Amino acid sequence: MFSKNSWKVPSGVEIKEVLELIDLTEVAIAEQLRIKTRTIRKWKSGDSHISFANWFCLCWLAGLGPILTEQPKGLP
Repeated sequence: MFSKNSWKVPSGVEIKEVLELIDLTEVAIAEQLRIKTRTIRKWKSGDSHISFANWFCLCWLAGLGPILTEQPKGLP
């Protein structure tokens, strides 16, 4: 687990590993995240960096649980 301020952008390999844990097609994942499937391909190839918010969502969809160690500001 890490805080948003200390996270490092995951590599394409790490993104692929998390995607493999999700029991959905890439099309379904893209629909869940409201992005294009092309974006997922770019993350996996390293042509584009994934945002913290999308990484958080992928980890959640993969069943990895919460990835934050600190409570986001403005939440109880």
